[in-house]
Amino acid sequence: MSILRLLGLSLSLVIALAGRTEAAQIRTFDRAAFTHAQQAGQRVMLVVQSPWTPLTQRQKPVFERISRDLVYSDLTIFQVDWERMDDVVRELGVTKKGTVIVYKGQRERGRATDEVDEAELRQLLDRAR
Repeated sequence: MSILRLLGLSLSLVIALAGRTEAAQIRTFDRAAFTHAQQAGQRVMLVVQSPWTPLTQRQKPVFERISRDLVYSDLTIFQVDWERMDDVVRELGVTKKGTVIVYKGQRERGRATDEVDEAELRQLLDRAR
C-alpha cells in the first residue's frame, strides 16, 4: 500500500471519528438536570461521596477515565455531596459514603459501595445499556 493511500485512509478515519469526541459529563447533582436525564432515557451514574475522604480521592481518577471513554459519551455522572445533600442521600436510601447508583432512564440498574476497581464500575455501567 502506498504512503499516500495510507495517509488518505488515516485521514478518512480521523474525519469519521471526529463527530464522536464528546466525553461524559461529570457534574454536581442537580435535581432538575437529573430528572431531565432520566426522562430522556439517558444513562446516569450517581456518586454519593464526601470530597475529603480517601475513598473519594481514589475514585476520582477512575470516574475521570470512564468519563473520557467514548463508550460512555451518553453518560452523565452526578456527584452527590454526603454532607450537603443529606435529603437526596436519604431519598436514595444510601447509608454509606462511596455508594454508586446507575440508572437507565428512570429505572435503577444497580449499585455498589466502596468500589474503586475500574473494571467493576464499568460492569455496573454496562447494566444500564
